Amino acid sequence: MKLVCFQLCNGLQLSVQYVPHCLSSVIHILYPVGSSYEVRGKTGIAHLLEHCMFGGTERVAKYDEFVHHLGGSSNAYTTTERTVYSLILPTSNLESGFFLESDRMASFVCNPSFFKIQKSVVIEEFKEYCYNRPYGMFFHHLFAKAYPNHSYGWPTIGEKLEDIKKLTVEDLLPFVDQYYRPANAKLSITTGCNVERAIQLAQKWFEPVTVANKNVNSTKRRKIEPIPPFKGGKWIIKEKSPTPLFAIAFPTIGRKSPDYFLYPLLATILGEGESSLLQQALIKEYGLCSHLLLYNIENLYSGILVLQAFSLKKNSLDQIEKIVEELLQKATQNYFTSRMIEEACYSLSTEEGLQERSLVEQNNQFVEALQLGKIDFFEEEKKRRGRVTVRRLEKELVRMIGRGKLTFHYL
Repeated sequence: MKLVCFQLCNGLQLSVQYVPHCLSSVIHILYPVGSSYEVRGKTGIAHLLEHCMFGGTERVAKYDEFVHHLGGSSNAYTTTERTVYSLILPTSNLESGFFLESDRMASFVCNPSFFKIQKSVVIEEFKEYCYNRPYGMFFHHLFAKAYPNHSYGWPTIGEKLEDIKKLTVEDLLPFVDQYYRPANAKLSITTGCNVERAIQLAQKWFEPVTVANKNVNSTKRRKIEPIPPFKGGKWIIKEKSPTPLFAIAFPTIGRKSPDYFLYPLLATILGEGESSLLQQALIKEYGLCSHLLLYNIENLYSGILVLQAFSLKKNSLDQIEKIVEELLQKATQNYFTSRMIEEACYSLSTEEGLQERSLVEQNNQFVEALQLGKIDFFEEEKKRRGRVTVRRLEKELVRMIGRGKLTFHYL
């Protein structure tokens, strides 16, 4: 396999991975903008726009039908700081894929009837995932408390259902013009087509793209505001839930930080598998929980390590909280071993290896690496992870605990 990075004259950055004899090609295009570029009162724009981008352009009235005709498939996702569109199609139709994505960038049209349909879809998504599922509003509570005066303070889908209901086509167009620009975009291709030919096609279709900026008063990009100091606290939440839930959250560091990789390691060692510290105590020894989840929520400039412990008993949340805090303190004092770190590194590498077997996941990782500033970002991170010492992991855990915590009791 051969990997080449290139920048077009209009600023668009691209990577091309050549895979010999590959009959399918994968295209990812990333716009470094998401829900954290919204403002309170008008949230949900980035996610709704993602839906509407499949509505067609001046030249291609029905995007999905065109893709299906080419023998391909498409998808997309939105986070706090990126919106990514993927396209998989036969390598013989690679040029048509470049045409489609460059056309969408250059001449997106937000058809009012399609907008109305997609808005209804997103409204139903909000109701299904946030209102109708157990603990569905958990992330709304978490982000609002963790980032009370920041645009990380709501989930990607939007802060309130009313925000989405009030959105109009006119709210989306400035977002497109200001952020969906060639100079912002990152393009990643994995293909059986040779690298030189792929770059030529990218130049042919993307270099002529210009953006008129008719719907914005200024072309200046909005900068994400500084992360405010973390304020801890405890909240009792009375919502319908099948079992009581204890949750605790600690502020961590952003995805761009060179030390970010320590937090997936901590989550793996402390909470993954039956032999982990938290599972051994809460599930096996004390029999208080049916299961638990320990994971890190990542943003580019800040993160949150979250533990969710699902209680088997109605009045045990205070006891669970006390045990968790004692166990985390225990972990800061000669708990970690080199063997634990090796096993956690192996577990994470195995998971990443399974993802990399998929050309789609691999190509998505390349386009994310372009946003993070280095095409070998993830490879370098693996090397740093392999050099972690027990002492360094302990120090990072102490640092995390010292920043404060949020606790939630779902009754």
